[in-house]
Amino acid sequence: MKTCIVIGLIALIGAAVFGGISILNGIKAGTFTSELRLAYAASTPQSKAQYVRSFIAKAESANLPEYAAWIVQRPENSVRMQLDILDGLAARCEQLATLDPSSFGFAQGMTQITQDEFEYTLSNTKAVFAKAFCIQYGWFSMYAWFIFLGIGVLFMCIVIAMVDNDMRF
Repeated sequence: MKTCIVIGLIALIGAAVFGGISILNGIKAGTFTSELRLAYAASTPQSKAQYVRSFIAKAESANLPEYAAWIVQRPENSVRMQLDILDGLAARCEQLATLDPSSFGFAQGMTQITQDEFEYTLSNTKAVFAKAFCIQYGWFSMYAWFIFLGIGVLFMCIVIAMVDNDMRF
């Protein structure tokens, strides 16, 4: 019974440690995509393009995996393709910045970019890069807390069952 208690406690401590690591990796992934949130919130096409270009430079130097998936690797979860989409979006913002801000084309372009292109593109791109960031750290560092928690709960249930059996006799 003491062995089960020790194994259970070690597993629960492991769950707490790896849970903390998982939370930190999630925070890092959110911080990694902060320029994309700033690009969405920016009010001028120049600043939108600047934030997108800044994210592209950071992503290219981050040594991320080629795909944001372990098994099913499709074009939509390709890190390179997402960077190409962002590059096109930045180019569109830069092109829009050359128009007269009082023109109808500028107003229509800003509406299209903000409501259509940025909203759809950035939500997908943020998800792909968050997954790629997590894959870079490996599945174990992200999900080990769950494994350890399961082992800890299992062994604690065994201890409770053993104690319960001892109390009945």
